[in-house]
Amino acid sequence: MKEENISFWTFSIIGIIVGAISIFFDWKTSFLIAVIVLVLIGEIIGKKFKKNTKWWLSNGGMIYLLMWIISWVFFFNLV
Repeated sequence: MKEENISFWTFSIIGIIVGAISIFFDWKTSFLIAVIVLVLIGEIIGKKFKKNTKWWLSNGGMIYLLMWIISWVFFFNLV
């Protein structure tokens, strides 16, 4: 349970940060940056907990994409 919580919160926070940074780029570049960061963070988390790709995608990857798109739209509408 502890590993899932750490993964969830790590992906959530980084998703918000990447979403805030994404407002400075067009949508194609923003998506590319978001996917690259997802894979990098996923591999780091996966190696730390000795888990496979399926584990970190289900325990943080989906919430990362959700947080990224929500924060990107939120910050985009502020500008």
